[in-house]
Amino acid sequence: MLDQILDHLARRIHRSKDAILTVFFIPFFLISYSVLAENEQYELVLAGGALKTCSSMTKKQCENDVNIVGGKQQLLFQFSPEARALWINTPQFSQLPEEIKQAFYAIDTNEYSKLAESTISRGEFLDALDAVIESKSGLKDFTRLLSDPAYYALVDFHEVQQIDSKGARLQEKVSVPDNTNAASVDVYNAFVDQARLRLSASNKDKAPNIVVITASSRDHFESADFYEGVFESLNVNVQWLPLSAAWQEAQYLREFDSDICSRMVDLHSKRSLFNRKAVYPDRVAFEKTLCENPSKVIDALTHAQGVFFNGGDQSKTLAALLTPQGLPSEALMVIRKNMQNGQLVVGGTSAGTAVQAGGAVNNNPIPMLTNGIPSAAIKRGVFAYSAPSVRCSETSGCSETVRSDDVTYRAEGGTGLFRQGLLDTHFSERNREVRLIMTALAAQQNFGFGVDETTALMVRQEGESTHFKVIGERGVFVADLRTHDYRQVNTHSGNTRSVGGLAHFWPTGTKVILNRKGFAVSWPANDAKAYAYTDESQWRAAVRANCQADKPFSWQHDNVTYLLQANTATQFSQSPMQCGYANLPFAISHK
Repeated sequence: MLDQILDHLARRIHRSKDAILTVFFIPFFLISYSVLAENEQYELVLAGGALKTCSSMTKKQCENDVNIVGGKQQLLFQFSPEARALWINTPQFSQLPEEIKQAFYAIDTNEYSKLAESTISRGEFLDALDAVIESKSGLKDFTRLLSDPAYYALVDFHEVQQIDSKGARLQEKVSVPDNTNAASVDVYNAFVDQARLRLSASNKDKAPNIVVITASSRDHFESADFYEGVFESLNVNVQWLPLSAAWQEAQYLREFDSDICSRMVDLHSKRSLFNRKAVYPDRVAFEKTLCENPSKVIDALTHAQGVFFNGGDQSKTLAALLTPQGLPSEALMVIRKNMQNGQLVVGGTSAGTAVQAGGAVNNNPIPMLTNGIPSAAIKRGVFAYSAPSVRCSETSGCSETVRSDDVTYRAEGGTGLFRQGLLDTHFSERNREVRLIMTALAAQQNFGFGVDETTALMVRQEGESTHFKVIGERGVFVADLRTHDYRQVNTHSGNTRSVGGLAHFWPTGTKVILNRKGFAVSWPANDAKAYAYTDESQWRAAVRANCQADKPFSWQHDNVTYLLQANTATQFSQSPMQCGYANLPFAISHK
């Protein structure tokens, strides 16, 4: 079957007279690609996640921890009768099945007080609670059986505020210059350098203004310290904006309820976020101020040279940028306008990258990937449904339609700042080639772009041409389905899905121009900077072992069979660490 797909694909490509299938190559002039050419502007810096960063909570990433002494080292939790009372009086607890509530009631207040000897980590807190409930009631895995709202209420009401020696809220400290991982430093610096390029001639000696938006996190207050710290350590002006779905709802409700900003706690609890005023009082107070004065949000975005989005859940990020009616908010419109007119660079990592896909190509909306594992994509297909809970398991949290590992996407897409195709992240490290290919196929997309961890795809639009540059540790995989072959065979024992197309891989340092003529690729120089790493996907390893080969090679992973074979249009760029390639035909199948 796979041989037939490759043969059929080869004939279609050979017969095609469409110039868009052309891949041509231009010389690479930069000696060191870790530094961008002067004044070379890009609109987007899209990282694939896992930007390893030195902080007081991740000291293993630090060359020197002198600059992070005294910072917050972890979130802390504590059993207390007060926290117990707050939790059991929530609607989230009252809506639990009676069996689960009675299991918790088996621990009385006095016994709960005995557990409150010291502050502990989240994992220790959950393990201790599961153990004592099992000993008292016989119910196993109590916390895993909780609904999402009840679980997060439990966790949030038991988190404790941490205070430094001066009585102020203890914050996570960050020092990017002290990172052990050079590629992460390069990605952060590339974003800041792009922001500097947006400064006017009269302000070239000043620091750029960076806005950070942490809406990808369920608790956007908790992650604010980290991202402020990242950019403060790079000597720029940084401001955190507490944009969230709750904030957008508050702006809508202010027309009917002038006091809604004083009751943000109610809007947060609807989204399973609780008790934040007790843990992050300064952040909560700032959110209230901006809720009452939304013009300050627009002013911060208008005067920013860079906006950076964190990792987590891209659906939460998008909800923070849309109105409750699903329309672009004023904040998103300012970001779009200023990016398009060259005043602003937009960066993101993981979910902050995935959310940027959107718009439409040939009247087909570009979707936003939201969930799933690769083997599920080809075994069960992909679903235009909301992603299941991150706590979804076989026993709790899943919908009847979508399983915990199913691939899901938002058909309407994300912000639309990236309009060249699908975006995926944590790519090679999680063997996501099949996930990207099958979702691009289902959504009728020409291209899907998979960005590796500790790597960034830089993008700018010039007329009808899109310019790309890959920086960081690894590379970017491109699924090219402009010409493809898809077959599905239905039998009594199940379905067999097979698909063929073209693949490209751009290792770090590659520069590419995409226009109607196709891809113009300039590979990195042989003596270009290389980063050391060990883990890679099965696909990456197989191609690297067969780089320059003209014979077919195949492998299996997670019950998926892969077959790749170069042809006369295939080009390779080999280095000691990586194998770049263009126009490499593939066929994959799951039975």
